[in-house]
Parts: sequence; C-alpha cells; structure tokens
Amino acid sequence: ASVSRSLPETQQARIGGAPRKFALPLSEDVMEITERKIGNITIIKIQGQAVIDQKPERLSQLARERLQAGDRLFVVNLAGCSRMDSTALGELVKSQKMVADCEGVLKLAEVPLNLRGLFIVTNLTQILEIFDREQQAINSFGA
Repeated sequence: ASVSRSLPETQQARIGGAPRKFALPLSEDVMEITERKIGNITIIKIQGQAVIDQKPERLSQLARERLQAGDRLFVVNLAGCSRMDSTALGELVKSQKMVADCEGVLKLAEVPLNLRGLFIVTNLTQILEIFDREQQAINSFGA
C-alpha cells in the first residue's frame, strides 16, 4: 500500500546559494478539488482518485459552504477523475441531496466511461443528470 500526501506545486531548492523554483508533478492518486464560478453557476472539478484515503468528504463540505454562501447551481466536472470508490460516491450523493434540499441543482459533466458505468449500475443516473461536456451542463441551466 502506498502512502500519498499532498505536495506543494512548487518547492524551493538552493543551488549554488541561489533559490530556484521547480514544479513537482502531481501524482495521479492524489484527489484535487477546485472550484470556479461562471455567472451564478459553481463549477467543481475533481481530479485524481476519489477514494477514502483522499478525504472525499471535502466535496460535501465544499457544497455545504457554497450553499451557505447562497449558491444553488452546481456542475461537478469529473473529466480528470480516474477512480471513485463507494465512499466518494456516497459523498457525491450526499452533496446532491444537500443541494436539492436547498432548492438547488447539481449536474455532472465529462464523466469518464469507467465512472459512467458505475453511475449506471448504481442507478444514480436516475437522480444525477450527466452531460458529455461542461458547457452543455452550464447551458442547461438557461443562464
């Protein structure tokens, strides 16, 4: 079992007494969650492996924070998500329910084929609308 930890994107190294920056590659097993706004729509992007040891509860925590700030329209882009376990899947469902309970809408975009199969097998396609492209999901809000 490998232990993964988050590393800063850049580090300082002293070579010949002068500081030098270099970029560290992001490990594929590290889950990264980023957000941005387009109008009144919050785009949440999940990259890497959404598995229990990567603390997938960060997704529902972020959804809760955004809901408290007044956001109601969400697109979760999974294009860079290589794997999702049952814990992360549960956090996604929890986020969807939180959003719906606040009269909001959460949609998925760019779900990789391996994850799309997971959503079909678990019948989550009944509660989560999935779009091939992020822009299609954004446009579906009519904004």
